Amino acid sequence: MFSLFIALTWIIIIGALIGALISGIRALPRIAREEQFRQQKEKEYLASIEKWKEWDMEHYQTFVKLNPFNRKNYYGLMPENRPKDIP
Repeated sequence: MFSLFIALTWIIIIGALIGALISGIRALPRIAREEQFRQQKEKEYLASIEKWKEWDMEHYQTFVKLNPFNRKNYYGLMPENRPKDIP
């Protein structure tokens, strides 16, 4: 009786392992699609960061040209826009 219980336990354990293996194999294509989608979104995100960096620099340079003596960025100006008394 005891050996029957052990045999059934082993059958259940082996069946659970086989079921987990099958469900893992079936999930692989979905995981690959999700990873591909994530990589595409990451590329788009990094491209948008670069676009905004360019826009921000253009905006900053335009602001400096309009008002180069603003107190907030007086010492942070680019060298060609600094007042002459600042090295």
